[in-house]
Amino acid sequence: MHSPHSLQDTFVSKLFPNPPQTNLPLEIIELVIDEVDPSYLLKLSLVSKAALRRSRVRLFSSLSFIKDDGTRWIHETLPKEGTVDHQLDCFLDLLQSPHNTIATSIKNLHLHYLFNSKCYEYGPRDEMHLVATKLSQLACLRLSSLNWNNIPRHILEWIQALPATELQIESTNFQTLGFIKLLQSSLITHASLKLSFCGIRIKDEKNTKNLTSHSHIFAQKYQFSALDITSLLLFRDVWDYAMTTGAHIMVHKLFLHLKTTGSPYTDYIPALPFLNATLCRIGPCLESLCLALGDHEAERGLYRKLDLSRCTALEAIHVGVIILGQQEADMEKVWDHLNRLTPSLIESVGFILHASMISSAEYPKFLFEFPWKDTIHQLTCLFPLLKRVKFTIGYFHPAHGKELPIHLEAIKSDIHTLKTSVKVIFKADTETNFHLGFRFPWRLCYF
Repeated sequence: MHSPHSLQDTFVSKLFPNPPQTNLPLEIIELVIDEVDPSYLLKLSLVSKAALRRSRVRLFSSLSFIKDDGTRWIHETLPKEGTVDHQLDCFLDLLQSPHNTIATSIKNLHLHYLFNSKCYEYGPRDEMHLVATKLSQLACLRLSSLNWNNIPRHILEWIQALPATELQIESTNFQTLGFIKLLQSSLITHASLKLSFCGIRIKDEKNTKNLTSHSHIFAQKYQFSALDITSLLLFRDVWDYAMTTGAHIMVHKLFLHLKTTGSPYTDYIPALPFLNATLCRIGPCLESLCLALGDHEAERGLYRKLDLSRCTALEAIHVGVIILGQQEADMEKVWDHLNRLTPSLIESVGFILHASMISSAEYPKFLFEFPWKDTIHQLTCLFPLLKRVKFTIGYFHPAHGKELPIHLEAIKSDIHTLKTSVKVIFKADTETNFHLGFRFPWRLCYF
């Protein structure tokens, strides 16, 4: 009796009596795979065993399940098979299948604005902690715009057991108990895990946000790649305890965004002693600082009360959003911030500019009126080790985007007349808009 494999080999040999051979080195095959369009890569992986493994790495190394915030009401009306929630459910089916072959190729996984639809119900699953182990090469898990309390229990079990070495959580709402369970999970307690917490909020019905009864959780090593001011304030009740008990807490990038108007409103004045004590403790390990410009004089006053004197290891500064058309007032705020920093190690400065709601006719005028050369000159005087200045420029109207590359070339030519060794970079970015700059400052210079 022939085995299924031998019958299959016989069938293939009859169809393809002289299979094509290649003597190309593996390095050449990999270069081709890195450059070819993904739609062709799918076909290539089906016909070439030599290309199969590398193709899977290219095709599946980064998976994103993203439900667009701006079109969420449209998604609610789609059939179940058309929702991103359904796609994630199918992905979990695939991971549980014994025929799954892509799990070890996945290195980055992003879940955005899921679990909010009442139209879709995830199927029940068992032993999801074992399913999580199949993603053995997962490096980064990014969770954004989620309501933690809406995530089905079995998917929470899967998320909290994933073997990621970096966890990014952005714009996510928790209840106190859910946040504590996350901090206690194997995902967080991973010895070498790098954390990024930005825009995390605890919203309990009874407003029970105090974490002091769980202070023991913080008697371990925490390494934050990025942390914003909103998330930092969650630890206000336990941070002092953690520091005084010898817990090792490091922050490499901090986003300062002291917004005193709008919703949700945060009263930062009572928190200033805590913020300054924290800056004193984490300042020596801070490598990067993102400063969001305030709209009001009260916000500028708050920034002046922050003690940045211990931030002596800073290598990079990001500032935004500077609004074209009001750049004179905004640049005054910028220099107010930068002059208070210790300049010794700063090598990189980034600015985020935006056109706001100006007409197409006014756009070139405000763009060319920006003090590009003067800004670079002042920066080189202020920071002796400066190597790079980056301008990320957003636009409001599609017409701006079409004209922007032409205008930037003219600006670059003018900047070249400066006798400086500083590298000046320009980047056009449709995501850098007025609302993102104030609601999600970390998106502008991190994710």
